[in-house]
Amino acid sequence: MNEETFSKIIKLLEARIVKLEKANIELKKMFAVQIAKLKNIVTEKDKILYEQADQIAFLLKENKRLVGELRKYSNENTPSGSIPPYLKPALRREVEEANKEPKQEVKHNPRNNRPEVHDRERDVTLQQCPHCGGTRLRKKKTYSRTTLHIRLPSVESVLNKIHVYTCLDCKKEVTAKLPDALPYSKFDLTTAIFISVLFTAFNLSEDKISELFRMIFKLDISPGSISNTLARLKEYLKGDYKKLEQEIEKAKFVHRDDTGWRKNGETNWLSVASTANTVYFKINKRLNAKNAKKLKLAKNCVQISDAHSVYNNTCKEQQKDWAHLSRLAKKPKHYFKNNKDKQDYEKRVSKIMKLYSQAKKDKLELGCSKKLQKEYDEKLLELLGEKNKRENRWIGKNALSLKKYILKQQGKWFTFLKYEYVAPTNNKAEREIRHPVIKRKISQQNRSTRHMHSYEMQASLYATSKARGLQYPQTLQEIITPQLTGEI
Repeated sequence: MNEETFSKIIKLLEARIVKLEKANIELKKMFAVQIAKLKNIVTEKDKILYEQADQIAFLLKENKRLVGELRKYSNENTPSGSIPPYLKPALRREVEEANKEPKQEVKHNPRNNRPEVHDRERDVTLQQCPHCGGTRLRKKKTYSRTTLHIRLPSVESVLNKIHVYTCLDCKKEVTAKLPDALPYSKFDLTTAIFISVLFTAFNLSEDKISELFRMIFKLDISPGSISNTLARLKEYLKGDYKKLEQEIEKAKFVHRDDTGWRKNGETNWLSVASTANTVYFKINKRLNAKNAKKLKLAKNCVQISDAHSVYNNTCKEQQKDWAHLSRLAKKPKHYFKNNKDKQDYEKRVSKIMKLYSQAKKDKLELGCSKKLQKEYDEKLLELLGEKNKRENRWIGKNALSLKKYILKQQGKWFTFLKYEYVAPTNNKAEREIRHPVIKRKISQQNRSTRHMHSYEMQASLYATSKARGLQYPQTLQEIITPQLTGEI
């Protein structure tokens, strides 16, 4: 290769190097533009991610707050009767099934509420034609129609001339007693009982009772007079109220529950003790073990209640409320960290509730026995992981809280398998206490201790009369009349 050819090759290579350098510079500029664009995109995405992270943190915090607010109104202490019907799953299923298949129309009998025996008859006639006013009418046919007439009561003012005598034997002055009126009251006993029925059985407020007397009887009676009448009943009902307490103390089983009660703006506590046909209400200033123990239950009594600590040492054998446990388990207090913890928690709750369902079936099929109770106590401990803690670990705040709740009442969940007459839930006490709870919403509170204790007596006698199939007015009449006439 000569020098001329070699120089040409070098020049070509130098020209290519120059072109490559120019292309390299252009590529660097292009890459710099692309990198800048990517940096902007990444920066915007980071901003969006940061914003989303802040939103998620805010929503988690807000969710925790809302769950706390919701638990004030819907928690494990909320009875089924307080849940609106449209929120109950059973009703939802019924509505869905009803929408799938059209309901058959039930034929209504228009005469089903009319009595067959009548108090009086009357002829409804015409003297002239309603169209032309003619008086020449010929009877064509007659048909019968029953109407029910309500006669409004009237008020009778009675002047009682009460005679005073001197006993010639003991030389003392004696006065005849009114047989049908409370002392120092301008109303008779029937009116006092009627006021008690309106206030206790129908949960009317004193203002509404006063309004009813003005509308129906044309009688002005102030709310204060109504309150005094209700308070006076206390002296006549305390004997029978004490008998209800004694019946509760001798019972084989007792359902117990409590709720808040207000007096002059201060929180008191209304407790209920209920058996098959006796209901006993008691209002105390505080909810504690000392007041709970004042009701001295029999040695062989089984107490059914929730897991409140005040009831722990009031009875030797106890049955804790499975309905309360179910509500607590299905509405956990804490927020789940991840979906795995939630699924694990739900599986454990499902196993516990299946064990409870199986226990109820075995009670019907195998009968009650101490052996069956012990067997299910062991099964529950096995589910809780107490027999093998390494393999069956409970993880998460909700799971550990539920486990602690169950273990705290260990040996008290399957007492209903030992006794035929013991129920696994405390629904009876919750149903009994529902009536005073509605009263509390209407009347808000009591203003005096005397009136408060009078109400607990009237509420006890009303609920007991209802449980025994008796009429509450008749019950009051039979209690008070002998005391007014001096027969007791």
